[in-house]
Amino acid sequence: MFKLKYIIISALLLIIPVTDMAAQSKSTATVLRRKSTEKTETAPRASAGNTAARRANDVGEADTQWLKIVYRDIDLEKGRNGALKNTNDPSTDLFSIMMNGIADGSLPAYEYIDGVERFDSVSRVEPEGLLDRFGIEYTKSADNRPVIDALDMPVADVKRYYMVERYLFDSRAGKVKRMVDAVCPVLERNNPGGSGMVRYPMFWVRLSDINPGLLSTPVMTDDDNNLARHTLDDFFILNLYSGELYKTRNVANKTLMQLFPDPDDLAHARDSIEQRLVAFEKGLWTPAYVPPADGKTSKSETPRAEIKESKKTVSSVKPVKERTTSTRAGAVRSVRRKR
Repeated sequence: MFKLKYIIISALLLIIPVTDMAAQSKSTATVLRRKSTEKTETAPRASAGNTAARRANDVGEADTQWLKIVYRDIDLEKGRNGALKNTNDPSTDLFSIMMNGIADGSLPAYEYIDGVERFDSVSRVEPEGLLDRFGIEYTKSADNRPVIDALDMPVADVKRYYMVERYLFDSRAGKVKRMVDAVCPVLERNNPGGSGMVRYPMFWVRLSDINPGLLSTPVMTDDDNNLARHTLDDFFILNLYSGELYKTRNVANKTLMQLFPDPDDLAHARDSIEQRLVAFEKGLWTPAYVPPADGKTSKSETPRAEIKESKKTVSSVKPVKERTTSTRAGAVRSVRRKR
């Protein structure tokens, strides 16, 4: 008996250190994980310079299951579009921001080619050649770069922008995203050979190439509220602009006016495209049936399957005829008229 107690006590003494070591290692691992989590949570956020890159690469090709590319004509005289144009302060004007970036070489611009846009090194325009082509005066800096004076900037001639828009379905997020890919300023000048105005599309600039710091300038977007509550970047990300469609990406590479020469047909085609873009996202999901809170289901809210099942149950039950018993006991004489 004494030996048995000695063996049990010895076994307990061996187990206790092992348990303490396991608890200590578990506690140490917990502390390490906690420190690792704290380092992850307190990690610095990405800098503002990566905002445009994240916006452009937010949806990868593997996550894109549907894509529609459209082209819009943004008239700066209509609605909120005037926020892109500020003749009083060139520092907040989108055209001035782009031209200064092109002149100093920090912003790549690409040739405007009617019918197709290319964003490669071959299509990139030279700053001096661009300024000479459109008659914009400039001087040279010490490092031989063109410098445009604010008074020589033809801000008043920019009446509209052409815009490339992408509607794409992100399977990862489960929703349709509307993104601005590129913009093209359009000059409107008097026709040198006759009357009227002539449009001169200048160049394409990818929105993701513009420094986000330059687009962080506050702009006013509401005539009733004169506070500058948005920035130029917000103007594009929140889709505060409005403009008519003049083209959709198609196999024939034709504009809507070429496909629909009649004005009524053109207006109907634009409206139909806009409705299809909105209806595509709405048609992705079907609302689930949610019973009312009081537990009572009206006829209009009852699912069809339940209505069909209830009708089947009612029709399958046959009425039972009740048996009538005579109140008189004994035999009943047949009453027949004797002939």
